[in-house]
Amino acid sequence: MSASQFESIPPRRPADLDLSSTSRDDSDLSLLSAVNVVLRRRGLVIAVATLVIASIVAVKLLLPRSYTSSASFVPQTTRNAPGSGGGIAAQLGLSMLTTDPTQSPAFYVDLLTSRGILDSTVSTRYRVTTDSGVATATLIELLEAKGRTPELRKHAAIRKLAGLVRASPALKTGVVSLSVRTKDPTLSKQVADRMLQLLNAFNLRRRRTQASEERRFAEERLTQARAELRVAEDRLQMFLQRNRMYDNAPQLRFEEDRLTREVNMRQELYTAVAQAHEQARMDEVRDTPLITLIEQPNVPARPDPRGLVKWLAAGLVLGLGLGVALAFLRELMGRASSHPGSEAEQFSVLWRDTIGDLTHPWRLVRRGHRAARAGA
Repeated sequence: MSASQFESIPPRRPADLDLSSTSRDDSDLSLLSAVNVVLRRRGLVIAVATLVIASIVAVKLLLPRSYTSSASFVPQTTRNAPGSGGGIAAQLGLSMLTTDPTQSPAFYVDLLTSRGILDSTVSTRYRVTTDSGVATATLIELLEAKGRTPELRKHAAIRKLAGLVRASPALKTGVVSLSVRTKDPTLSKQVADRMLQLLNAFNLRRRRTQASEERRFAEERLTQARAELRVAEDRLQMFLQRNRMYDNAPQLRFEEDRLTREVNMRQELYTAVAQAHEQARMDEVRDTPLITLIEQPNVPARPDPRGLVKWLAAGLVLGLGLGVALAFLRELMGRASSHPGSEAEQFSVLWRDTIGDLTHPWRLVRRGHRAARAGA
C-alpha cells in the first residue's frame, strides 16, 4: 500500500471499532429488551398469573350462590288523576299546561331505591327455611348487618339491601323493572313482593292526600261558583221582568244576549267544578292499585350464573400485569447486584429505603423533624 493511500484512510474512532460492545445505561431499556425480560422470566409471569386465576376461581366457587327474583310493572296514568295537573285543571281544560313528574318511570325507580322503602323492607319479618326448620326474621338479621346499636345495624342492612336491589326504567314503553338478589330464592321473591306493596301503599297515600287537598279546594270553588251563577241568573231574571218586549229594541236584545252568555258560562264552570269535586271525593277513598304488574315476582328456579368467564378474563389480565411487574422488579434487583454503581443499584437502595419507611413510619416523622430543625 502506498503512502498516499494510507493517508486517505480516515482514523478509526473508538465507536467505529465495535458497535455491539457499546454499553448502554441499565435503565434505558428498549421495547425489545423489555420483551426479553418478560421472556427470560416467563416462569415467574406464568406462575403469578396462574396463582391469581386460581385464587379468583376458588373464591367464586366457594362463595354461596345467589338467586334473583324479577318483576316489572307500569304506572297507571289517568287523565283526571290528582296531582297530574288533572283534577280540576283537567276539568277546566288546563291539563295540557302541566305535567306530573311523579308519573314518570324514573320517579318509581328512585322511589324503589329510596330510604323510606328500604327502611320498611329491612324491618319486615320474612319466612325462611333453615337447618332447624321454618323461621321468621328481618333482613337486619338475615343480611347479618353489623353495628353496635340497632340504628347502626339497620343502616348497615339498608346499605346492603341497596346493593342487592336493581331498578331500571324503559323510556320507550314506561315499564319499570325490579330485581332483588339474595342467597335464598324464596327470600328474593318475598322481598320483591314487599317492595311492590310498599310502593303501591306510598302511591295510594300520596294520591289520597292530594285528592283530599283538591277536594277542599273544589268545595270552596264550588261554593263560589254557585254564588256567581246565582248572581248571573238573578241579573237575567230582573232584565226579563223589566223588559218583556225587547225583540224590537236592538240595545235591549244585545243586553239580553250578554246576560244569557254570562249565565251559560257560569253554568259550564259550575258543572266542571262540580265534576272535579266529585272526582276528588272518589279518589280520596280509592284503594285500587295504581301500578299494573306485568310480571309478578317469581321464585327463581336456578341460581344466578357465576360469571366465571368474565372473572377468568379479569384474573388473566390482573395476573399477567402483576407477573410482568414482578419480573421487571426481579430484573432490576439482579442488575443491581451485578452492576455496582448503576441506576439499578440506586433503585435497589431506594426500594429498600421505601420498604423500611412503610414498615417503620416513625422514621419519616423523625426525618421531617430533623429537616425542620435544620431549616430553622
